[in-house]
Amino acid sequence: RAAPLLLLSVAQFRPEKDHALQLKAFAALLRRASASAGDTPPPRLLLVLAGAVRHEQDAARLAALAALATSLGLRHATADGRDVRELLGGGAEEAEEAEVVFAPNLRRPELLLLLGRAQVGLHTMWNEHFGIGVVELMAAGVPPVAHASGGPLLDIVKPRGEVG
Repeated sequence: RAAPLLLLSVAQFRPEKDHALQLKAFAALLRRASASAGDTPPPRLLLVLAGAVRHEQDAARLAALAALATSLGLRHATADGRDVRELLGGGAEEAEEAEVVFAPNLRRPELLLLLGRAQVGLHTMWNEHFGIGVVELMAAGVPPVAHASGGPLLDIVKPRGEVG
């Protein structure tokens, strides 16, 4: 089976990062891809949400995001201490079927692996003060889809030839 096209979000599991929007948009993308595929199956898409879980509130938020994924009909898995290589490589049966992988508190080598495999990055926080996740994606050569506000708009993403 071909490796999935990887969409990657790198952001702490905080409410203002709006991971719920990412899940809703991804579910809509999968529906559209399936509807327009005809007889040819669409490529496998995988959304990985990687970020820090700092305390109990973040852990509860992550559980709520998993519940939202289920309600949207998205099959999901959690890295939760397992090696991301296993999840991406199909070594885990649930990951082979997953459309979304929640990857909290990754070690740096695992995050670098994801950044090296991602085709697209997502960043949905409105009015982010800077957006280091966007910079990490760009430094890894991953094109970001970011909210056109705050730091990503004013400080990071500029028209070609323009410096901010």
